[in-house]
Amino acid sequence: MAFPNLILTPGGVLHSEKSGTPINGDNTFELGILPENINEEYLDIEVTPLGPSVTSASYVSLSPDKKNITINFTQAGANQAKVTAKQTHSLVR
Repeated sequence: MAFPNLILTPGGVLHSEKSGTPINGDNTFELGILPENINEEYLDIEVTPLGPSVTSASYVSLSPDKKNITINFTQAGANQAKVTAKQTHSLVR
C-alpha cells in the first residue's frame, strides 16, 4: 500500500499533513490543499521519518493539475513517516 493522502489540518488553510507507511520508491498521493491555492515556487514539503527503516525521502514532482505530489522514499522495513505540506500565502512571503 502506498502512502496515504494528506489531510488539511484544522485552523491551517494552507497546511496539510499525514503519517503513513510508504513503500520503497515513488509514492504519489493527494496534496490536501486546493489546487487553485498552490504555487509550486512557494510550496514547502517536509518529510519526517518515524522509524529507522525510512532512511531518506525526496520530493519528486507536483502533478500538472496540482492535486497530487510524488515523493521518493527509501524504505527498508515497515516504519512510518510524516509528510507535511505548507503553501506560503502571498501576504507573508
